[in-house]
Amino acid sequence: MSFTITSYPVKGTYYYQQADYLLSALSNPQRVNLVEEYTNRFDDNAIQIWAFIKNKSCLIGYIPRSKTKHIHFLTAYSLIEYSQVSWRNNSKKLTIQIKHKKLFFPLIRYYWWLLSTTIWNKK
Repeated sequence: MSFTITSYPVKGTYYYQQADYLLSALSNPQRVNLVEEYTNRFDDNAIQIWAFIKNKSCLIGYIPRSKTKHIHFLTAYSLIEYSQVSWRNNSKKLTIQIKHKKLFFPLIRYYWWLLSTTIWNKK
């Protein structure tokens, strides 16, 4: 099986008071869990990034809004192998890397899924 790794910046870290504490305690790289948050009032497709740091489960931030549909697709078909965050000192940013299986089936299936979720989620 062939895999690919995609990287995204972690969004929303500045909203949490524990962000400095988290970054100092973060091992590099740190495995994380992705949790879908459908009750988010700003984004119905929001995906939270949670890490287990110093015996505590902590919310680190969010997947960028423009990438959540793609991540929902990967989780719907169980294509994600693992996800991890790392601190980039040179850019002073927290990034998430997601290792997932390469998509061998036609892209039409992806676009059909994307279209169907967009139509059904309209308010």
